Amino acid sequence: MEFYPGKCAFTYYTPPEVVDYIVKSIHKLLKGKFGKEKGLAEEGLKLLDPAAGTLTFIIRALGRALLELQDNRLGGMIPLNIKNHILSDFYAFEIQVVPYIIGHLRVAMSLEKVWNYEFDKDDRFQFYLTNTLEMKEPEQELLLPQLTEEGQEARYVKEKEPILVVLGNPPYSVSSENKSEFIEKLMADYKREVKKERNIQPLSDDYIKFIRFAHWKISQTGKGIFGYITNNSYLSGIIHRGMRKELLSTFDEIYILNLHGSSRIGEKTPEGGKDENVFDIQQGVAIAIYVKLEKPLKEKKVCYADVWGLRDAKYKYLRKNDVTSTDWLALEPKEPQYFFVPKDFALQAEYEKLWKVTDVFKEWSSGITTHRDHFVVGFTKEEILQRLRIFTGNLSDVVVKERLKLKDTGSWKLPEARQKIKEKEIEKKFIPMRIDLLMFVGFVTILF
Repeated sequence: MEFYPGKCAFTYYTPPEVVDYIVKSIHKLLKGKFGKEKGLAEEGLKLLDPAAGTLTFIIRALGRALLELQDNRLGGMIPLNIKNHILSDFYAFEIQVVPYIIGHLRVAMSLEKVWNYEFDKDDRFQFYLTNTLEMKEPEQELLLPQLTEEGQEARYVKEKEPILVVLGNPPYSVSSENKSEFIEKLMADYKREVKKERNIQPLSDDYIKFIRFAHWKISQTGKGIFGYITNNSYLSGIIHRGMRKELLSTFDEIYILNLHGSSRIGEKTPEGGKDENVFDIQQGVAIAIYVKLEKPLKEKKVCYADVWGLRDAKYKYLRKNDVTSTDWLALEPKEPQYFFVPKDFALQAEYEKLWKVTDVFKEWSSGITTHRDHFVVGFTKEEILQRLRIFTGNLSDVVVKERLKLKDTGSWKLPEARQKIKEKEIEKKFIPMRIDLLMFVGFVTILF
């Protein structure tokens, strides 16, 4: 399981097939592009999972490293490799206590039960309880001074360790609460090209901040690889064009395996068949592997592939393939959009001759954006009133949040909103009168 703080501690199971595709690919790229003959087993090669959950990626990575030794008749070196490499060069960060504890137990069991490693008294895996996107000095914990020490060690890894590989499955959260000075300063590079746009909120999603962290960390080392599975919106989003430009300026080779599966936009296979997500989520996803070589290439290499169809078929594909066996399509991202998906620009010149919508209409704006459609929008007046009765009733804030699936954001707090309504007694007099019709989407009228 992977634990995601940006999603109110919801958990998602990361399929082993997804993890293995990323780990296998990085292992082979290390051999082929960086001269690491033993791949992930190469001593001194430093690896980090910055959103580690219960260490699924780490356990698969160390397994791949130790299998490399075993397959090459170097099994006798495994205990020494674990002590001098896995426990010394592999790092992981996690912000929540429960997965942090479970992760330590899982990695210890894997090394002891699967690889027969006997831990010495001072041995420990370098898994730190920390917020990856925060760089300030950890606060002094008088009752648990070990946490202060752990925070200091994590900060050293973030700032100083020359990490060659970053991998994982970072959290998704559009309403990110990770707004430290450290990450906001880094994010300015992704926002520079679009800072005059009306809405750049999508660039503040946590998964993009974790991409930016990996981007920064590999740049700091001067070479390396990072491989994530994330939301796939940034591959073609107009607002993400500055982000794509920055990634292109740093990385020499980019491999995009688009797994699609978005139920939000009703994705179908090219033949019109069912397309399923590899996770139990609505947003489409993609695996992306970014490679920064020690000697930069004159021409950047961007490779793209689609995987469509049912979930089991996608898992089967991921089991059988890696970055070296995938049938890639070469892309040539061009300004100003720098798309990371195939695009046909044959009619672009003709399209750009047409009027802009903002030129056609004197008055224009975005439509109503509630951020809480499931709460304030309904097909009948009674279902909306029922929700509002719960909202304005005597239940605790915790229970109301759970029943109505509401959460606080930076600009909206449930306790404050409930108090305002109670003070004005809006629910008794005005709310039924204020429920009106709303053109929700094209040709669908609904109550609001």
